Amino acid sequence: MPIEDWIPEGTTAETWLLSVDPIGELAWKENYFDYGQHKSRVIELVSEKISPAYLAFLRSMNIPYIVGGKDDTSIDFALVLEKLRKLFNITTLVVSGGATVNGSFLKAGLVDEASLVISPYISGDLSIKGPFNTFAEFIDQKFKFYSLEALADGGIHVIFHKQEN
Repeated sequence: MPIEDWIPEGTTAETWLLSVDPIGELAWKENYFDYGQHKSRVIELVSEKISPAYLAFLRSMNIPYIVGGKDDTSIDFALVLEKLRKLFNITTLVVSGGATVNGSFLKAGLVDEASLVISPYISGDLSIKGPFNTFAEFIDQKFKFYSLEALADGGIHVIFHKQEN
């Protein structure tokens, strides 16, 4: 049986959190994510390799899900953005995943702004990833400086906008 998107009837939210979980590993306790006392409703991004038991879990938690690819290595992020716009009327997305998720959006050509916070702390830990992991694939996308803001803790917030080729 093909796996299809599922949105519970009457599902609305002021803000959403898209959870990229193609093989169903997250054990949600609520159907929202609470960050700084602001609750964002969860949408789970799954693949066709998801287990029926995990889909039943998401349904029991009233967590909508969309299918974005055949497996965890073939997520079509352009399709995901189309579904988010069509099904949830989401027109702006902040990608604040790890380096792998950020790199996947970059590789798909879907990043139009890079917002980086640089903290005044240096650890020298070589195991810490950078903001974008493209798995050694060269991505020829250029960004130009847009703004700089000094932060209260001594860090800086730099924003770059995508430069059209």
